[in-house]
Amino acid sequence: MYNKTLINYDLGCIYKLDDEQDLMYAPLKAGTNQPAREFDYVDHMSLLGEEEYILDSINRSENQLRVLNGLCEIKM
Repeated sequence: MYNKTLINYDLGCIYKLDDEQDLMYAPLKAGTNQPAREFDYVDHMSLLGEEEYILDSINRSENQLRVLNGLCEIKM
């Protein structure tokens, strides 16, 4: 089980990995470091139309989270 979480304040989300190393997210509750709702999977295909800085931020967060959990980084 990967139990580390990572907060991305720029995007206002908290991220974690599931048991299969898939990235999950939840928006932050206003004024806290707690998720506002249940975690959901990041849909990487739907992100293809987003601004480049958003994609870079999510990819960077995922790699940082993988390192925190003792996993290898993903080459982007």
